[in-house]
Amino acid sequence: LDVAAREAYPKLALKYLCFRNEDFCDASIGPKPGRQCPVGQVATEETQNQCCWPGQGHNGKKCVGKVSACPDGFALSEDETECTLLACKPGQKRVSDIYCCWPEQGYAEGACVGAPSCPSGYFAHELECLPGNGKDEVAMSFVAAGKFSMGSKKAESKTAHELCKETGNNAAACDESWYDVEQPAHEVSLSAYFLDSYEVSNAQYQRCVDAGKCSAIDEAQCFVLTSAGWQQGKSLASEQLKSDRPVVCVSWVQAKDYCAFAGKRLPTEAEWEYAARGPSGWRYPWGDAWKSTLANWGEKGGWGGVDGYRTSAPVGSFPGGISPFGVHDLSGNVWEWVGDGWSDYEKGAQTDPTGVEGENRVMRGGGFGDAADSLRSTFRAAGPQSYAAAFLGFRCAASAEPK
Repeated sequence: LDVAAREAYPKLALKYLCFRNEDFCDASIGPKPGRQCPVGQVATEETQNQCCWPGQGHNGKKCVGKVSACPDGFALSEDETECTLLACKPGQKRVSDIYCCWPEQGYAEGACVGAPSCPSGYFAHELECLPGNGKDEVAMSFVAAGKFSMGSKKAESKTAHELCKETGNNAAACDESWYDVEQPAHEVSLSAYFLDSYEVSNAQYQRCVDAGKCSAIDEAQCFVLTSAGWQQGKSLASEQLKSDRPVVCVSWVQAKDYCAFAGKRLPTEAEWEYAARGPSGWRYPWGDAWKSTLANWGEKGGWGGVDGYRTSAPVGSFPGGISPFGVHDLSGNVWEWVGDGWSDYEKGAQTDPTGVEGENRVMRGGGFGDAADSLRSTFRAAGPQSYAAAFLGFRCAASAEPK
């Protein structure tokens, strides 16, 4: 389909056609932003923007090659070219080797069809059931229960230091000790959960304000970059106020209030990192190698570099940088609040850690003004929970088990 035809198609029909039959989509255009791969699969440049398992390529007709690793909840086939689903989302029923459908749905031609009957605590979104109350009407990505190594080893500090010098604007200022807070690497086990597929946008946040459940952003209290440095009381760049941009200038408290309004919560730091790194523990959501065209970042400390955006981009503008679980913009665009208070990592295995309480709260992901070292999925930063800045937003999460 060409661009004009895409606009003419009903949203749901287009999503079905592009998702189920690649012949209906122009490969030069690529998948429509917002298209979701089945959990565990990923659409990248290596797969010609088609959904394949990690490690595979695409020959123009189908996925080829051996799978490097199946996500938790899946088993590798004998020929190592497929992953087979071991468990459905809570409340679903299995209908094939890799698909599960919700109650009242049918299954045809590799897709669940019909309106779902959703469990308590879930709401219907197109052909899916998602946790929450539906007031924000956003897509969420399912992250199956899994185990991973959170944080980084000492050797990663050297890699990050080199990335800082190569992609930042002041190589002499780069300090290898910045990355000590990522250590020690430690094993974390997580229960299944959902994470917003996109950062919360201005339009979505305004719904909460209009409902009287969120306070409006206050530019007077927000730190904005000027020629004199980061200052409060200055106006945001006009493009950052557009409805499709991630909401910024929100404190941790405001982010928490919004997620409660939507029947959800802020993700834990561990949930955020696992969603970004995937089962293979990648350095970036797309893999271990830095790729400058897959995120909105600050080339040499400048804005409007290779990514084409002076400040924040519309959410979901870099589909090539999607994480293995189908989550957009976990690297770059804007930093994101998570639920945890700041603390040093502890040694030893943990299960569903929620962090500590405290005035300082963790931020993750890097933003439009940052270098490649800050966009790594293990990089950590923090600020007072009252802090608000032009580079800082959030997304919400929810536990997978129906209430």
